[in-house]
Amino acid sequence: WPCYQEHGDTGFGISVFDDISQQVAAERHKNEFIANVSHELRTPLTAIRGSIGLMLGGALGDIPQRAEGMVRLCQQNTDRLLFLVNDLLDMQKIEQGKLEVNVSPVDTSQLLRICAENMQGYAGEFGSKILFNDQAPHAVANLDPDRFQQVVANLLSNAVKFSPPQSMVMLWTRSEGDKLIIGVQDQGSGIPQELQHQIFQPFTQLGNQHVASHPGTGLGLSICKKLVEYMGGQISFSSEEGVGTTFELRFAVLVQPTSATLKTK
Repeated sequence: WPCYQEHGDTGFGISVFDDISQQVAAERHKNEFIANVSHELRTPLTAIRGSIGLMLGGALGDIPQRAEGMVRLCQQNTDRLLFLVNDLLDMQKIEQGKLEVNVSPVDTSQLLRICAENMQGYAGEFGSKILFNDQAPHAVANLDPDRFQQVVANLLSNAVKFSPPQSMVMLWTRSEGDKLIIGVQDQGSGIPQELQHQIFQPFTQLGNQHVASHPGTGLGLSICKKLVEYMGGQISFSSEEGVGTTFELRFAVLVQPTSATLKTK
C-alpha cells in the first residue's frame, strides 16, 4: 500500500507477504501419499478380483451353493473398492496435470452398444434395464475409447443407482448439425435444486438421505467432466425433482471418415 507525506507525495510503501511454502509442501506430500496408497491398494485388489473370478469360473472345482453367494458378494465389493481406488488415482492425475487422454477417430455407436451391454448385468441387480436408442448410427468422433467408455459407464451406473426398481434407463444419441449428442436419462428422484450448481465439483454427493443407500467418493461426475473436456467435448445436465435427470455429452462429428481410421475396443 502507498503511504503519503503531508503534502501528498508518496513517502513509502507497505508490502505484506505470506509464506505458503509449508502449505505447498503439505499439499504435495498429501497428493503423493494418496497416489502411493492408491497404487498399493490396487495391486492386491486386482489379485483378489482375479482369484475370485477363477473360483466363480470353476477353476478350483464346483463351489458349494451356500458358498457361491458369499463369493459373489466378495466379487461385487472388490469391484466397488477397485472402482473407488481408480477414481482416487484419476483425480490425483487430473490435479497434477498427468492424466493421459489419447484421442483417435472412433465409431461411437459400437462403443455405446458395448457400454450398454456391459452394464446390463449391473442394471439387473437393481431390477432395471438399459435401453439404447441410436439415432446417429456410425457417427465418428475423436475420442479416447477407454476414457469415453469410462464416462458413459459412470453415467449409466449413477442412472441405475438412483432410479427406482423395475425402471428403464435410456442411453440415446442424436446429431445436431456438426455435433453428436449422447444422452443418459433416468427415472430417479432428480438432483436437489440446491446441489445442482456444484454437481461437478469433487466430493459432491446428492444429500445425506442418499449417502447411506448409495455410498461413494463423490468423484465420478467431476472426473467425467474433466475427461469429456480433455477429449474436446462438453457435458451438461437437466434435472427435475420427482421426474429424473438427463446428462448430455456433446462432441464434434468428423466428416467423411474412412474405414481404416475407425477404432473400437
